Amino acid sequence: MTEERNDDPGMFPERPRMEDVLRKFFADRNLPMLGGPSGRGWSFYGSYARCAYLHFKTYESMYLGDGPVDVRWASIFEDMDEPEAREMGSLIHVVLALRYSRQLAYPDPETVIDHVAATHPQLAMDTRRIYLAYGAFCDGYGDYDHVLHVEKYLEFVDEDDGFTVTTKPDLILHERDGVVIVDNKTAARFDYVTRNEWHNSGQLRTAALVYRGMGEPWGPIRHIEINLIGKQKEPQFERIKIAPPNDDALRSHAKLLRYLDALRRQSEITDFWPRTGRDIGCSGRGTCALFSHCASR
Repeated sequence: MTEERNDDPGMFPERPRMEDVLRKFFADRNLPMLGGPSGRGWSFYGSYARCAYLHFKTYESMYLGDGPVDVRWASIFEDMDEPEAREMGSLIHVVLALRYSRQLAYPDPETVIDHVAATHPQLAMDTRRIYLAYGAFCDGYGDYDHVLHVEKYLEFVDEDDGFTVTTKPDLILHERDGVVIVDNKTAARFDYVTRNEWHNSGQLRTAALVYRGMGEPWGPIRHIEINLIGKQKEPQFERIKIAPPNDDALRSHAKLLRYLDALRRQSEITDFWPRTGRDIGCSGRGTCALFSHCASR
């Protein structure tokens, strides 16, 4: 698969959506699905900051009507593009979750690649190539040991007003009487933005905020780690260690989440979910002029 195809946002209506293919893989084996929504986490609140209409279509629609939440969650994807980059990211995410869930009686990671090959043969072949290269990387660099949890759903509820924030880290590792929170990310290129954007990540700050709010059940966070998986023709891999956010950063982030939720509730009241358009919400890559300033605080 070329880099150009990897960035192509086009749809392939003749084949099923990756979300549906992966859901069937777990349903056929009567296993809880790995992947999927994290509840009221950064994706929930942060999507409103990006585009209120995107947030509505992604999340609020899920809570309308009757039926199981997972069924309603699947239905929201009907209007959404699924570019190949996102399809591969979803598949690699599940493959890695299976790799580190072996002690939980989940199947071998390559079984899901075999399953996907029936509907997405090229994508499955590229994913297998990347996964085999990742195994070789782990043999030389060292794989993750002492895995406490894989995709553990965590929730913090403020006792005063019931404000809820959730997160679902890809991995929680035990290290030095504390933990390391690991987030798996895929990227087609390893440039400055890819390597550095995580230092000012709302997702990682939300994970730290929730874990701290729960009273650090498995010990303090020693560091947060991005497990970066490259999708190049010769896959690259990198692990980026990030210091846990300090108290000031977490207090500021908590205020941000409440602020975004207040705006979201205003949209609920007025039934107005504006679309920000390409200049803000639809596209864009790079860092803003204040990136270094904010990341250092």
